[in-house]
Amino acid sequence: MSNKLEDFFAASRKAVDCALERIIPNPAETEPAKLNEAIRWSVFAGGKRFRPALVFAAGKTFGAGEEKLL
Repeated sequence: MSNKLEDFFAASRKAVDCALERIIPNPAETEPAKLNEAIRWSVFAGGKRFRPALVFAAGKTFGAGEEKLL
């Protein structure tokens, strides 16, 4: 995989993870803690975030801003 493509995937993964951090409750701060812990575990368990990267690629191709794509 080329560096540009790797950089694109890394940037989109970071943007998506940051957005998810803002909207998914922290179990230490929000009840029910166990439920929020399970939600965070399933969302942040790993993965390449390929589908969000496709959304970013298509959206940027057509001029959509990152905030709107998130």
